[in-house]
Amino acid sequence: MREGLADNSLVIDGLTPSRAATAFSWTTSANARLLEATHGPAWSVAGEHDGYCKRFGVRHVRRIRRAETGFFIDDQLVGNTRPLPVALRFLCNPRVSIALDDDDKVVIGGRHGLLCRIEPPPGFAIDIAETVHSQRFGHLAPTSQIVLAGELADDLATTHVAIAGQAKRWTHPGDGDVVASRTRSDMREKAWH
Repeated sequence: MREGLADNSLVIDGLTPSRAATAFSWTTSANARLLEATHGPAWSVAGEHDGYCKRFGVRHVRRIRRAETGFFIDDQLVGNTRPLPVALRFLCNPRVSIALDDDDKVVIGGRHGLLCRIEPPPGFAIDIAETVHSQRFGHLAPTSQIVLAGELADDLATTHVAIAGQAKRWTHPGDGDVVASRTRSDMREKAWH
């Protein structure tokens, strides 16, 4: 439960960046560092780790940035020269519901309706997998995990998490096209009916 397959992280070819040995030690451990952090309404934070340097010759850099509609998660493999199979994994709270809408985006709902929509990077497939999570040591319980799978070379894979009610428009960075133009009630109607 401590390795990358159980975390909200990027995994290359099904291999985790750090490998657990026993309950309290590691066989290999990635070195991670904060690259930058900005504060304010349009905050962002970026970090990297070297857990894939020996096996693939790349560093994984992730930036999370706040937007008017929610936030963007940018993943990049620095030093990469060929496409590598990657999976972006998001472990979910067992109390939320997860489904795909008609636009092949993930919708997450709670007791009172729609919470957010997740748009994967272009070309990435979506899977909603059943897995387990651990709230404390020695405890396992069922939950779901969103897995976005595709290939990544030296480009940027951007995942958009649109928080319900944050804005009526949102765009995918780089293309300027409107991806969705719905109010919160429109999104709830489409997601659940």
